[in-house]
Amino acid sequence: MKQLFSLLTMLCLGILTLDADVVVEAEDAQFDGKVANNHSGYSGSGFVDVANKSGSYILFQFSIAEDMPQAIVKVRWANGKDDSRDIEVQANGVLQYENFPMGTSGGFTTWLESEMTLPLRAGKNTITFTSLTSVGMSNMDKITIVGATPGPEEFALQVNVSGKGKVLKSPDQPYYIAGSEVQLTAIPDQSKGAIFEGWSGASNSKESIISLRIEKDTEITAHFKSNGGYTAYYCAPKEKGGNDSNDGSLEAPFFNLSKAISLMEPGDTVYLRGGIYRYNATINLSQKGNAAEYYHIFNYPGETPELNFYDIIPNYSNTSSRGNGRGFKVTGDYYHLKGFVICQAPDNGIKVEGSYNIFELLTLHHNGDSGIQIGLSSNAPDAADKVCHNLVKNCDSYRNYDWGTSYENADGFACKLSPGANNRFVGCRAWENSDDGWDFYMTHFPIYIDSCWTMGNGNEELIKNDPDWEWGQKNGIGTVNWQGDGNGFKLGGDGWAAKHQINNCIAFDGYATGAGFSENNNADSIYLFNCLSFNNIKNYRLTKYPCDVRNCISFDPKGSGSKALFQAYEGTIEMNNSWNSINGEAPMVPYKDSNNKEFDQESIYDDFISLSKEDFMAPREADGSLPNNGFGRLKADSRFIDKGCNQVKGVSKVSLKPFVIDFVPGVDYFGPAKDLGAYETDGEVTALPSLGSNTLVFSNYPNPVRHFTQFVIHSQATAVAHLEIVDLSGKSLYRSSLDLMKGECRQISFDASALPAGVYQAVLTQAQQKEVLKIVLEK
Repeated sequence: MKQLFSLLTMLCLGILTLDADVVVEAEDAQFDGKVANNHSGYSGSGFVDVANKSGSYILFQFSIAEDMPQAIVKVRWANGKDDSRDIEVQANGVLQYENFPMGTSGGFTTWLESEMTLPLRAGKNTITFTSLTSVGMSNMDKITIVGATPGPEEFALQVNVSGKGKVLKSPDQPYYIAGSEVQLTAIPDQSKGAIFEGWSGASNSKESIISLRIEKDTEITAHFKSNGGYTAYYCAPKEKGGNDSNDGSLEAPFFNLSKAISLMEPGDTVYLRGGIYRYNATINLSQKGNAAEYYHIFNYPGETPELNFYDIIPNYSNTSSRGNGRGFKVTGDYYHLKGFVICQAPDNGIKVEGSYNIFELLTLHHNGDSGIQIGLSSNAPDAADKVCHNLVKNCDSYRNYDWGTSYENADGFACKLSPGANNRFVGCRAWENSDDGWDFYMTHFPIYIDSCWTMGNGNEELIKNDPDWEWGQKNGIGTVNWQGDGNGFKLGGDGWAAKHQINNCIAFDGYATGAGFSENNNADSIYLFNCLSFNNIKNYRLTKYPCDVRNCISFDPKGSGSKALFQAYEGTIEMNNSWNSINGEAPMVPYKDSNNKEFDQESIYDDFISLSKEDFMAPREADGSLPNNGFGRLKADSRFIDKGCNQVKGVSKVSLKPFVIDFVPGVDYFGPAKDLGAYETDGEVTALPSLGSNTLVFSNYPNPVRHFTQFVIHSQATAVAHLEIVDLSGKSLYRSSLDLMKGECRQISFDASALPAGVYQAVLTQAQQKEVLKIVLEK
């Protein structure tokens, strides 16, 4: 008792210091995997079962009081299998162990501790483990930083630059204690004629030097405007003179696109000459442009470059490196890729983890995962403003086969695993992919599909003799465990809830277990209008949550029974579809007729000019739009003409909530009512809405404005438009360039909260047209 009293006295007087440890539970980290508790002996509330694949990770964050240049870190883990699960180790983003060994612990409930020595700094630190094998890493319980004491909470300051310039931080450090003052100085690149325009994010100041008080993780962007001075670079195949020792000019082009990208600044362009490029590494696009200055990667006019990424994996007998096998990885913002072919990548043709990017007139085929995939991972913290506002326009994606994962992941296009809001697909085609045409698995925010076609997905027979599939031809397909679903548009997954809008789309000839349009356990409403589905296992399967379906056609399913035509959750709104009674009349395409006999589904083909695969896959129009050859279009005497409703529901790109869309007579439809299906007769409807003249329609709401307003642009031409906000003196306050396609309806949100009350003008110009709106801002 006396010894205990003395110990307590010394502690109270501060004479005795007891070393403490900092412990970080795995379930509190960021990781690619899931929290589990099915194996006993863990500490905390569970352990992390890291995903069984190469490249899976777990990232620990913590703060300590003092520098520890040789900190002892204990890792508690378990592995009940007799295999190697070695990991790469980084501390604060710097590689420390290229291959840290982790074998078997002897059982899943046998937890071991391994020690590593890492350099840690006083303040906030990160330790990242990354799997090196296809079986992932061991189950992770916790890490212990031996002898460390907790440090004060620190916050990150992320400074972004939009345009040509740089920002100096004082003090310049990775993290800041709460209450710290940081001075930021914006410096334009005068050699490029740049000027500083202002800040956004944590400050809306127009001053080039500002001070920020850090109380939380903070993000701020400095905006610079250039007066020209953009550079064009050129690449060419080796046999056409491409060489990275050249200067990148038209006369002396580079070979590697990555070489040209390393020199680019916002607004610059790389032109790819025609021919085949065989690349052996992923092309990373990680910089941030701005709305006025995209990074452009275009085909040289009139030529078709083909980028083949088969050689990324040197030895295909070891498939564990597939996670590193993407053609492009886009983590940056404001990139515009246009006019070339991406093929044979061991993983995605393009993986997108950035925002405000445009992918146009790309052809993606025979990749080892989805042609284009937008999103993060299943456990990534998603947000509406992360991985958002990407546009995929007039692209084709076909015969992508994921040979390494039983053919159940390779889609034509995927927007899945925690993407943000307002990602859009317009005028695209997807066909004969091993899984689905489109896949929206595990999403929380609206995605928009407008005027897209898909067919023939999920067909196992395709892989048996595909002469253009390089992996299959060189390696053989072996025993096939086919898991492809065969959906046309798969609109959800795993019970995640997201509202999606799909309009003027066509799905047919699906295989395996799929449907033309499937909600796939999406726990929220899908808004479908003016779509066509035929000859799928099931044409429409919307069975998880009440949806809204109008002006759609379904006929000739491969499956049997009335549910193969249309199957929906109770409470789904169905209006003026081919299987509904319209104006008191019998359904135009019932499962059984009035005599209780099966309806002649094949008779419906005669209502269309063409529904052939050949017309589906025909060359695109000169402007890049879908072929205008009669595919999916109604004959003049079709039963579906003027049978639709003139009001539908969609999802607002501003509020992300449902809203009513009223079709305009003479613009969106011709006659007393809208037609059913993807196209309107007596007028062209290639997107919603389409205009019958060359008029540029420009509006905004609300007006008067208090904080935000939404500009709505209806474009009849494929051309660049410029939106500018000016005050009454003519001073420009905002400018954005918009790459619009024919028939497109683009909505632009503008934050006016930083402007004083008054009257302003919004000026939209496209080609020779100019429209001006009066904007009243109230406070």
